[in-house]
Amino acid sequence: MTLTIYLVKNFPTYKINGIFKGLQLLSSALFSLGHGTNDAQKTMGIIAVVLYSNGMLGGKEFYVPQWVAISCHVAIALGTLAWGWKVVQTMGVNLTDLKPMHGFVAETSGAISLFFFFGARDTCKHNTYYCWFYSWCWYHA
Repeated sequence: MTLTIYLVKNFPTYKINGIFKGLQLLSSALFSLGHGTNDAQKTMGIIAVVLYSNGMLGGKEFYVPQWVAISCHVAIALGTLAWGWKVVQTMGVNLTDLKPMHGFVAETSGAISLFFFFGARDTCKHNTYYCWFYSWCWYHA
C-alpha cells in the first residue's frame, strides 16, 4: 500500500480511481485463479478418495487424476468470478469504505500470497479479510 501511494501521489484522485478500476479487473482475475488453485485442493482430495475407495483409479496406488484437479480449479475459479461480487459488496462497501486503489492492493497482495505461499495453511477467506483489513487500516490511519 505504501509503495502504491508513493507511485501515484502526484496524480489527481479521479485519475487514480480510473486507473485502479481497470487494474482491479486484472487483480480480481489473478485472485480468482489463486482461489481456484488453493481451495480446490480440499475438493480434489474428497473426489480422489471417493474414486479410490470405489476402485475407479485403477490400481492400488492413490493419486489425484489430472481431470479432477483441473475441474476443481475451474469450478472454484468460476464460482469466485460469478459470486465473488457479493463478498466484495459486503466487505468492500457495506463494512468498510474502500476505494479502487485499496481493492487493487488487497486483491493483488492476496493473489501474490496465494501463488507464492502455495501449500501454506491459509484459506482465501482469511487471506482476503486480512488484506482488506490492512488496506482499510492504512487508509484510516
